[in-house]
Amino acid sequence: MNIQDATKSALAVGGYIVRPQWKSIVHIEPTNGPECCILHSKDRAPGLRWNPDAEDLTADDWDVTKEELI
Repeated sequence: MNIQDATKSALAVGGYIVRPQWKSIVHIEPTNGPECCILHSKDRAPGLRWNPDAEDLTADDWDVTKEELI
């Protein structure tokens, strides 16, 4: 799905958006707060304000997951 649909779905279920190549590495938590999109990855503290590139914004392989990376 596209990033807009994935974001809407993730917000509705309290999940994360992810692309296939990142599935077990990075999950992105979309928010409407000042932290913007929060990056979650294994063995690291959450990172704030993800900056997507054009390829990420135009991709149609986005998915939603509720799986947390530990």
